[in-house]
Amino acid sequence: MSARELLLTPAGVIGSGSVVLCAHDPLTSKDHRDVVVDAPVDSVLIVDSVFAMRPEYIEFWDFTIWLDVNADVSLERGVRRDAAMEGSDSAERLHRDRYRVAEEIYVTEVDPRSLVDVVIDNTHFSHPRIIPLE
Repeated sequence: MSARELLLTPAGVIGSGSVVLCAHDPLTSKDHRDVVVDAPVDSVLIVDSVFAMRPEYIEFWDFTIWLDVNADVSLERGVRRDAAMEGSDSAERLHRDRYRVAEEIYVTEVDPRSLVDVVIDNTHFSHPRIIPLE
């Protein structure tokens, strides 16, 4: 619950404004919980998170966007991004067997598309398009 305690609650309307932007950096394995930033009163917090619509977070959002892309495109992008660090085969296994499975569980249990304000088809980076809500 680091996100709630260190970022979302302090960034909220009645929060202190003293936020931690990164608790644990997965690339460096460094803990950054002691790096506190004072956000200006008129700040806008934009959060990019795969599991942002989970019940424990939904109360914090004023406006939500679901970036939609099919599983094969997502797998290809993830492997391309992580291959240099993980190796191609390891990156593919990681995305196929861990990330895709976790997202499928999340989508089934939470149904995030039903909770958002806008759905954007992000299949083509250069041509995103808004999908009408059902």
